[in-house]
Amino acid sequence: MSEPAIIDRLSQFWVFHDFSEDELVQVGQFVEEKLFPLGATLFRQGDVPDFFYLLEKGGVQELGKGAAGEDVQRRRTEPGDYIGHRSLMEDTPCPTTAEAIQDARVLAIEAGNFKTLLAMFPRLEDRLRRIRVVNRLLAIPLFGGFTEDQLFHVADLVRQVVFPAGQTIFRQGEPADAFYVIDTGQVIERAVGHVPGRQTWPKYLSAGSFFGRYALMRNTIRRAAAEAVSEVYLFRLNADAFDWLQELQPSFKQSLKRHDVIEHLRRTRICTHLTGEELKHLAGYVGLAHYRPGDILYRQGEVDPTLYMLYEGEAIVRARGEDGKDRPVGYLKAGDSVGESSLFLGDARDVTVEATTVANWFYLTGRDLDHYLQQRPDLVDKMVPREEVRARWTLDRPSWLDPDEQVVMRRRRHWFRLTSRLVLPFLFFVVSLLLLPVGSGLRLIGYVRLGLVFLWSGWVLLDWLNDLYYVTTARVAHREKTLLIRETRDATPLDKIQNMNIDRLLIGNIFGFGTLVIDTAAASGASRVTFDYLQGPELVRDEIFVQMDRALAGESVQTQRKIRDKLEETIRIGIRPTVPRPVVPSLALDPEPIPSGPGLWKQIDDATLGRLFWMERAMDDRIIWRKHWIRLLGRIWLPALALAASLVAAVAYFWALEGASPLVSLLLLLLLAGSGFWFWWNWVDWGNDQYIVTDDRIIDIEALPAGFRRQTTETQFDRIQNVSFEIPNPIATILNYGTVLIYTAGAEGRLDFKWVPDPRRVQAEIFRRLAAYEEAQREQQREERWADLPQWFAVYEETYNR
Repeated sequence: MSEPAIIDRLSQFWVFHDFSEDELVQVGQFVEEKLFPLGATLFRQGDVPDFFYLLEKGGVQELGKGAAGEDVQRRRTEPGDYIGHRSLMEDTPCPTTAEAIQDARVLAIEAGNFKTLLAMFPRLEDRLRRIRVVNRLLAIPLFGGFTEDQLFHVADLVRQVVFPAGQTIFRQGEPADAFYVIDTGQVIERAVGHVPGRQTWPKYLSAGSFFGRYALMRNTIRRAAAEAVSEVYLFRLNADAFDWLQELQPSFKQSLKRHDVIEHLRRTRICTHLTGEELKHLAGYVGLAHYRPGDILYRQGEVDPTLYMLYEGEAIVRARGEDGKDRPVGYLKAGDSVGESSLFLGDARDVTVEATTVANWFYLTGRDLDHYLQQRPDLVDKMVPREEVRARWTLDRPSWLDPDEQVVMRRRRHWFRLTSRLVLPFLFFVVSLLLLPVGSGLRLIGYVRLGLVFLWSGWVLLDWLNDLYYVTTARVAHREKTLLIRETRDATPLDKIQNMNIDRLLIGNIFGFGTLVIDTAAASGASRVTFDYLQGPELVRDEIFVQMDRALAGESVQTQRKIRDKLEETIRIGIRPTVPRPVVPSLALDPEPIPSGPGLWKQIDDATLGRLFWMERAMDDRIIWRKHWIRLLGRIWLPALALAASLVAAVAYFWALEGASPLVSLLLLLLLAGSGFWFWWNWVDWGNDQYIVTDDRIIDIEALPAGFRRQTTETQFDRIQNVSFEIPNPIATILNYGTVLIYTAGAEGRLDFKWVPDPRRVQAEIFRRLAAYEEAQREQQREERWADLPQWFAVYEETYNR
């Protein structure tokens, strides 16, 4: 068989869908074509398997009998399917008899060569074992009555198909040939005209739900059309497989009656004000999940922004005590829901929930809810979470937060601070009012004076409103802003906090405010975030401790998850339900616009002035900043003036005189050269000073021209304690430049990015890369710490469980 022919033929099988042409050629070396006429047997139940088959044309049916002669397995394959894989991989006799029900053409691979292929291409073995499919089916309530062994058989019956957003899956009035279960994504069913049954259209369906059963069960045409709203991944069962599963497991047929997700949503607190149509649309973002007794819904410390609604079964709620042991704190039964604060706020879980019986859930993730509300912003005010949850949920989200970071607390200075600053304007107001002149001409001056007092008071109020203290799930921050004059923001990650001190004076004790000082371990000794005039500083301090504890608990949960994953990967200790979050991944976040490339003006600028004046440049893994152009202007205006004057003087002298004095000419040329050198020196000196942020460090370069001196200061991200910025004056506010201060625990103490453009964004970029670096370090430590652990368990398994 020629290489182009074998490439073309093998590429028709989904198990090879991402194989390169070279890889397909390697597979083709082991392939031979076989023909089986109608009624021919490929293999019999109990035989030692000798071939793996790829069905290219025709049809083959597999049938397995139990000890009493009953049918326990049945599978009717279609072109593109494979046959005989499981017994070869598990070195067991064939569990079924395979017979051609049409003239069949197959590509056959001998048993020894098949095992060689699995060793050559591990992803092929992964696809044929279908562990991921089994894990996903295990989490779908429709398949809750099947055993694990039966689910492996079901996994061989389903075919995974993908439909892009907007594509029709089937049309109303078409013959029915398949049943569909949604893996991830959203589907809408619509019907036009008279439709049998008591149905309301349209219907929105998402992960874990199913559609297309009605026509198959009644042997009629499709009564509705189905269309992919988002990109949707489906499990497709042909008509024969659908009928067989109803015979194999009676609970499957019983589960084909869909539960009313709209009614369950209506009973939750958050949806009580939504109309029927609004609930119907929201139902398209609600997934279905199935858990067995003993399965963990979520663990204490996990970040799982999801609301769960239990509609069948029971679960127990446990909390970890100070002794580190989990104790029951509650029970859940059908109709209960959990996770409201996690859904809206993204808080880490404060309890563990475990299924005590077979438990089926509806669930709504925060990302799916966000997309729903992006489409329907008018419904934000109709959501009814608990008052304390709503207070945090409706807080404005600062632009400098990381995507997964949430505001836990936002405070202003105590009203006493505002009142004390308004005393002086108030006194001026009273005096101005008492001295208001009687004469009409002078009265105008008095009114102007009163107006200035009101403006003064308004300015004080605005200044008080602009100063904010933040506690988030990742950091503490203090923003100090005077409109159009100056702005600073001090921030430090939670894991860098060393201690917190509270200072109260007598007046603070009377009115309930104080100063909370948050210190880090910076070598400079000045690295601190101060919350002064803070109402209830003890409450804020306690909340910071809570967030620090949750961060540590989250790290412990991640470590435990890594252990479980490594064990399952190495010794395959079992399967577990896989529940997709979000349920509509392609719609969970608005797609980023595709860059259209720089416009004509930008291309011209990059090719000319942009080469000289650039202040920010992204290169590979780093971002480079130079000082703001106003700093350059301050450095070169006098040399530029001297250069221009020298040039004008020289031109005027040589132009006006017929005979030039050699001495004067030499002096003018020296003056021109000197001013030119002065201008060049300052320009190059400005361009040589660079601030660099990479994926693991910060670099500050100060360099003189011509290599006279170069000073480089670097610090690793793990030494950074906090990052602040300052926009010092009105000019800096208008032109958007300032100083970013990076405090470290190293000998360098502090790095200053002076005159840097857009200091807010520079600070946010440093924090973003710092968070990514620390997460990568934690992941590496987990890998290193537990790399050998699965081998220990494998040896234990081999030694004690023979």
